[in-house]
Amino acid sequence: MGTQLITMSTLRLKEKLQTLQCHFTWNFEIRDKVDAVHILQTLALRIAHTPYQNQATLRAMQAYLCHLQGQYEDALQSLREAEEILQRDHPDNFPRHVLVIYGNYAWIYYHLAHYDLVELYLDKVKKICSSLKSRSPHAAQIPEIHAQKGWSLLAAGFRNGREATECFQMALREDEANGEFLAGLAIAVFASWTHTHKPVFWEAAKKKLGAIIHEQQQNYEAKVYLAKIL
Repeated sequence: MGTQLITMSTLRLKEKLQTLQCHFTWNFEIRDKVDAVHILQTLALRIAHTPYQNQATLRAMQAYLCHLQGQYEDALQSLREAEEILQRDHPDNFPRHVLVIYGNYAWIYYHLAHYDLVELYLDKVKKICSSLKSRSPHAAQIPEIHAQKGWSLLAAGFRNGREATECFQMALREDEANGEFLAGLAIAVFASWTHTHKPVFWEAAKKKLGAIIHEQQQNYEAKVYLAKIL
């Protein structure tokens, strides 16, 4: 009977986890461990050499990929680093930005069978969602999360450019002047062009990347991508 109760309890936890918005519920179509290792290597370079506002998101993605490799301590360390970055960069609206990271924590602790910590992070998510007046107890449709998903899709591969574009467009509907979201959209459109080579994406990418470079002169990633299509 005790075993049955534990099984039912973990199943209920799994149901809650599946409603979270985080890397464990987003579909990145990572093909195998070799693919995951390649993305991890690329992520390490991006984290080291592209110090923009998406650093916390890249580390959260790194944590998910470490989980796929069974490297749980590395995964937790990446999440701790992501949390520290958000506390530093977004002290005034930290809760809105940290939802994805808390979701990742909950999933990792579930895989480690630390169910008390799963409950802890689910409760943290629930409190934030409640403060945002979200209809769902464990999810919120806010621009910060749309953008984090967009960056994560791009990190998983430029083949995800179209879906990432949709994410940044949704984020910009509520925060149209946000520089991070605009940069993400420009890169996502460029990614769409690299995967399809359709003229409509070439024109849009050239225009958007040019605008980003004008406003964000230190955005060298955008400069590299613009140079590739000129």
